[in-house]
Amino acid sequence: MDVFDPALLDNAAQSPWGTPGTFAVIERRGRPWRLTCIETAEEHLYTVHGGQQYARDTGFRLNATAANRTDQLVPLTEARLTYLQVLAFQREVTQWQPSLDAPAQVRAYGALARAWRQASGPTS
Repeated sequence: MDVFDPALLDNAAQSPWGTPGTFAVIERRGRPWRLTCIETAEEHLYTVHGGQQYARDTGFRLNATAANRTDQLVPLTEARLTYLQVLAFQREVTQWQPSLDAPAQVRAYGALARAWRQASGPTS
């Protein structure tokens, strides 16, 4: 699942929360951690892509271990998706090796660099 797919929020807006096929977010320690898709919705539980199960009334993961005991299934919102996009960008930019051969690429990367600096605020 690509967190940059513009259809994700459309899916969330068009499908009632908790129905199979609906995208959702797993929060870990109270913060968005992973995008997932609800595969089945039964009376007391949701099963998501990968087979993990979550209590329908609280959203907390069933059969949790110490590492994932705070995992909670929550609806996909624009704020949560944006958080996941920032995490994805952060992971990808550390491995980025831009090609600066074409002037158009240099202009595009320059615009990205200026936007990044503006969003990050001034440095000392």
